[in-house]
Amino acid sequence: MITHNNYWLRAVEEDDLTWMKELRNDESTWSQLGNFVFLNEARQKNWFENMNCNNNIEYLVYGYKAINIGIVRLTEIDHINRSMCVGGDILPQHRGKKHAQPMYEIIQKLGFDVWGMNRLWLLVLANNEVGLHVYKKVGFKEEGIQRQAIYKDGKFVDYIMMSILNSEYQK
Repeated sequence: MITHNNYWLRAVEEDDLTWMKELRNDESTWSQLGNFVFLNEARQKNWFENMNCNNNIEYLVYGYKAINIGIVRLTEIDHINRSMCVGGDILPQHRGKKHAQPMYEIIQKLGFDVWGMNRLWLLVLANNEVGLHVYKKVGFKEEGIQRQAIYKDGKFVDYIMMSILNSEYQK
């Protein structure tokens, strides 16, 4: 477990799978993400078993004090070039309560201070104004645009690539 200002990250346990599945299947969650597939118990259990065998992916439970707030996704973990893709989802009942900024602060603490990463990056839909605001607030910078990369609600939406370097985080 890693902690930061009463927030924490811990490994996903099998008994987390049901609420995690419900979070990912919630339209208010997947509507802000890229591609989406409906999850059922079998898919969720298969994902959990495969994740535990893959050194390039880490999903963590994100919490505040004794409450689960959401999940953190660390993917495309590149141990040679010390880079990884980051993301997170907050449970609907905990949104709008200023939990997103601390989520990315603890991700940066884990990535840079604990794992020695040089670069954390993410992709965000161009119309996700809340996400863009949070990412900029915690130091992520826009790197480029994947034009019309995601098909959502009958139209193509740009993906914005953002990143933060260890040297920028340390300032």
